[in-house]
Amino acid sequence: MLQTLQRIILEKQELILNRILQERTLQIPSTHQIKIFTGPRRCGKTCLMQLEARNYDLRRVLYLDFEDERLVGFQSLGSYDVVLDSYHSLFPDLQPVLFFDEVQALPNWHLFLKRLHEHYPEIHVTGSNANLLSRDIATYLTGRSLSLKARPFSFREFVYSRREEIAETSFKLHPGKWLNLFNEYRVWGGFPEVIFTDSKLTVLQGIYQLILFKDLASKLKLSDYALRLIIGKLVENIGKPYSMNSVYNKIRQFYPLSRPTCNDYINALELPFLTQTITLWRKSFVARESERKTYLIDNGFIKLHSVGEDWGKLLENCVFNELSRRHDQIYYYRTNNRLEVDFLVIDGEQKQLIQVCETISDPDTRAREFAALLTAMQELGLDSAILLTAFEESTIVQDHLRIEVIPAWKWMLSES
Repeated sequence: MLQTLQRIILEKQELILNRILQERTLQIPSTHQIKIFTGPRRCGKTCLMQLEARNYDLRRVLYLDFEDERLVGFQSLGSYDVVLDSYHSLFPDLQPVLFFDEVQALPNWHLFLKRLHEHYPEIHVTGSNANLLSRDIATYLTGRSLSLKARPFSFREFVYSRREEIAETSFKLHPGKWLNLFNEYRVWGGFPEVIFTDSKLTVLQGIYQLILFKDLASKLKLSDYALRLIIGKLVENIGKPYSMNSVYNKIRQFYPLSRPTCNDYINALELPFLTQTITLWRKSFVARESERKTYLIDNGFIKLHSVGEDWGKLLENCVFNELSRRHDQIYYYRTNNRLEVDFLVIDGEQKQLIQVCETISDPDTRAREFAALLTAMQELGLDSAILLTAFEESTIVQDHLRIEVIPAWKWMLSES
């Protein structure tokens, strides 16, 4: 095992030096806490770690991928000290900077990291299972770790990958080009492998099946058919509030499962970061939990469950994923007269309302969307709100309340 680890360490150092890597926008703070990169498989966590590794003398980099088949026997060892022994046999006078990929594959990984952190302050790890990681972080690594959420490419990162310059002059001169770029992004999503291939559908199906089968069906002993039915129903409901009972009543027509089991399946979809759920903004716990809205981590997964493109659904899912990059507290809002606003974002004492609509060219649609925002602003004591569309742009002022109508792609390219 010592020789195998030595070989892997040297191979990874050479790979990090020579690999072509796409720059990402995730800010990695300077801290001696254990940096834990979480997110779905194939979203670029490894790239983020390797980019970070380039900030160090590569001789100090000890990088291991615990899903490397050469390390299968390593998981049955009584002690993991051979990792450090292997490194120090190569570089006896250096202190390593540790990079561990897919650390959840290592039994008792949290205990190993806790012990290492006492002697090696610079540790970076990735993981693809939200439940496993969050449970062990909360139990064993509180105060020692910092979680960093990695995701598929944002639209800004997608544009960078196309070597396009983000500039207001270009927006004005070539609006059609930017809308076409955005339409490609909101159909196929932001998984790096999908962006950089011509076989988008095949690659996307491979990523989806890897998450669905490896991280859910096989690991948690769930029925893949039931999972597919539930995901299909959730895709139908993107942008629409639903109750757990409504999903159960639909699924039981096609697959025999109990109500609690159906609820468990819906909740399990968040474990490999496949979905994310928001609730109604209400002080009452019962009111918040009685219904919810669910979004997929990447628009490409909507493509796999849809016939044709529902542009409004794709737009709202895109906007949610961008909001979740920028904010921790996201809800949807319903006014006292039951008008709905898609998103309410809360940062400390600050609140922001965001409505999403493909187009407001139809007078009835325009009136409905404005009415919801204006009523919600009055109830929350806000003087402004945002309405995101595919291409329209204007500022509407009514009764001293301001609504900024902004193309979603332009908003997503902004810094905040």
